Amino acid sequence: MFNSKFVGVLKHPGYNGKSDAPPAPDYTAAANATAAGNLEAAKYTTQANRVNQVTPYGNLTYTQGGGGLNQQAYDQAMQNYQQQLAAYNKAPKTNGNGLGLNGLFGGALGGPGSNQMTAPVVPNIKDYTSDNNQWTATQTLTPAQQKILEQNQGLSSGLLGAAQKGLNYAQGVIEKPGVDQSQLAQVGINPGENYSDAIMRRLAPQIQQESQASDAQLANQGIAPGTEAYANAKRQLAQSQNDRQVAAITGGMNVGLNANQQGFQQSAYNQMQPINVINALRTGSQVSAPSYVNPAAMPSVAGPDILGATQAGYNAQMGQYNADQASNQGLMGGLMGLGNLGIQAYKLSDINAKENINEIGALNNGLKVYSYEYKPEFKDIAGHGSHIGVMAQEVEKIIPEAVTTMSNGYKAVNYAMLGA
Repeated sequence: MFNSKFVGVLKHPGYNGKSDAPPAPDYTAAANATAAGNLEAAKYTTQANRVNQVTPYGNLTYTQGGGGLNQQAYDQAMQNYQQQLAAYNKAPKTNGNGLGLNGLFGGALGGPGSNQMTAPVVPNIKDYTSDNNQWTATQTLTPAQQKILEQNQGLSSGLLGAAQKGLNYAQGVIEKPGVDQSQLAQVGINPGENYSDAIMRRLAPQIQQESQASDAQLANQGIAPGTEAYANAKRQLAQSQNDRQVAAITGGMNVGLNANQQGFQQSAYNQMQPINVINALRTGSQVSAPSYVNPAAMPSVAGPDILGATQAGYNAQMGQYNADQASNQGLMGGLMGLGNLGIQAYKLSDINAKENINEIGALNNGLKVYSYEYKPEFKDIAGHGSHIGVMAQEVEKIIPEAVTTMSNGYKAVNYAMLGA
């Protein structure tokens, strides 16, 4: 005989043809995760661009630091926690009605009760740990360049002292620019005498001697004063003497001008020499600054698109949900087709709709009987839990008229035709 547990699927009370849609994802969490991924990608890109460089003049080295555990702050927090915990454990207990058990029984009873204080919270080590996001760029020179740098620094330091000593002198130059012309060469042979006067003074005895010699010569020649010949001779002598005097004055002026110019140049040189010395000392070997290459351009890298992946996953779940709904509707349509035939004894018995199949016996006609469960996608339609029945594919070989194929392709069996 066949077990009376067989129930037509159309009569299953739990079937309603519906299943719950997937819940909407947490878009805020997905967006935060995406932002965190982008930040991590930015950190990686930054690190990839920190390229250490070595040149003939010096090196450029990047180091990462500034993060890790703040051990001092964490130890202090743990110390505070231990103190709070000790105070909490010593606090009086109550019996739940506000009566202190220790006070009520003189401290002799330590039964259950609640502490009047709030229990302290153990410090979280993550709160005292930071990321290593701080970078340091260190530039070092080669030994030769470093030596030049130190020598220049020493020279600059020495020049500061020399510049301080010459500050008053330089200040005087700035306040009184130009050369003091009163100190230039203006005199001739004697003080207060210019070069023209000096030459004229030297010519005066010679001119006087020439005049006396001319008088004697004219007297010897019988040329008396007042005659035309005498006047002509004297005029010629005076012109000659006058020409020499003019030449003496002009020559004296040229000598004075040359002396003045040389004195001006010398004074100007003396005035600027200290400043020129300082400038000369400042020249010399200079440090050659290292020339670094630009790192290779890094591609723009974004973090994982958590938000997009979440949306795609949700869309996939909704797609599966819609497919399951369509499948359920198809299965329901097939079962309803059986119902339209007025045959409520048909039951979904396709082996492809079952799992956990175990043979437990046989009918009188030789058909095997099995215990089984429906696959998850059929449980809401055909029933949950364990079932007992036959396999439609086996029935089809012996009693084909007892098997029908629904519109969705699955097979159902009319148990009334099995002779069970």
